[in-house]
Amino acid sequence: MTYRAGRWVILALVLTVLMGMVAPVQGAPAASGQVVHVVRWGETLEGIAAHYGVSVWAIVQANGLANPDYIYVGQTLIIPVAGTPAPAGGTTYVVQWGDSLSSIAYRFGTTVEAIMQANGLSNPNFIYAGQVLTIPGAAGTPPTPPPPPPAPTTRYVVQWGDTLSSIAYRFGTTVEAIMRANNLANSWYIYAGQVLLIPSGTALPPSMPAATYYVVQPGDTLARIALRYGTSVWALVQANNLPNPSLIYPGQVLVIPGQVYPPAPQPPTWPPYPTPTPVSTPRPPVITRQWVGRITSSNCTNQDTWEFRSVLRVSVIGKKGLPVRVSTEGWQTVGLTGTKPEYGEYAVEFAPFNQGTYTVTPEGLGTSIQVRLDGRCTAYVEFAPVDVTTTNP
Repeated sequence: MTYRAGRWVILALVLTVLMGMVAPVQGAPAASGQVVHVVRWGETLEGIAAHYGVSVWAIVQANGLANPDYIYVGQTLIIPVAGTPAPAGGTTYVVQWGDSLSSIAYRFGTTVEAIMQANGLSNPNFIYAGQVLTIPGAAGTPPTPPPPPPAPTTRYVVQWGDTLSSIAYRFGTTVEAIMRANNLANSWYIYAGQVLLIPSGTALPPSMPAATYYVVQPGDTLARIALRYGTSVWALVQANNLPNPSLIYPGQVLVIPGQVYPPAPQPPTWPPYPTPTPVSTPRPPVITRQWVGRITSSNCTNQDTWEFRSVLRVSVIGKKGLPVRVSTEGWQTVGLTGTKPEYGEYAVEFAPFNQGTYTVTPEGLGTSIQVRLDGRCTAYVEFAPVDVTTTNP
């Protein structure tokens, strides 16, 4: 019984908390002329403002919102039903995505210089979404520009060198309008072949100056380009949406306002860099020492005899006591060099031989020679070291 009673108590507490959370969603009085609203899923500031009969700007000012497009479920908003007074001598404006000082000044009927002076800005190109600006000489809620009437759109295929600024100049529209029509998040990122919807006409109005293209060369500056084409640095910055007027690079395509609009130039075509032909460096020749045998003298003839008295004398230059083998089919004999000094310091003699072909091989020198004997002749063979030059490829 006690367990069931405890469960009912917990359930009652949960229901009480939920009722307390749901109650403010429909709007509760917070102070004189104000209502508290809890954001629900799917709601926007425009819808909430329309529901309470106030402006979006009034809700933004009452809640100090930096970005009117960002609210979240469960967020508590103060709804100033009676409105909020504007600051004396002007009003404030929260910069929206895509705004520029020029567009804000035009909207409020003031100048870029006045807004820069009122907010202590040093760079007219650097403002950011969510920044709160003081607009001098304006009071009350900023005028909301009327929605543009529906206009026919045309399709344009992006060419090499195009920018949103140059396309906007060509078709007499604005970068912001093209971005909205194509749901683009980044004004810098378009690519050749991309198909863009161009709103508000296809012809350049007479009031808008025409433009031409210029490819930045090495050593160019915006000041030099502006002087060459009779325009100003500021006009080049605006026409090309440049964040930094000091940063341009060779090959960059710039829109020059106030000139005739020719087709976009192609980038300079450079000849391919020649591939160097590899130069083969000849390797130095290799010199090796080899032993070579030769017949220095012989009185042998090509006519065989059946005599058995041929003599073979062999010399190995610089080698004494070196075994020398003389062989023929199935037979061989060995002698040592230097054993016949009467025929030379390194001579050895083999005899007698009958007719036949004999192979003479000194041991360990990697060479041999064949000698033809006729059975009654004397032949002299000499082995000597020679230098052999081999050329590497």
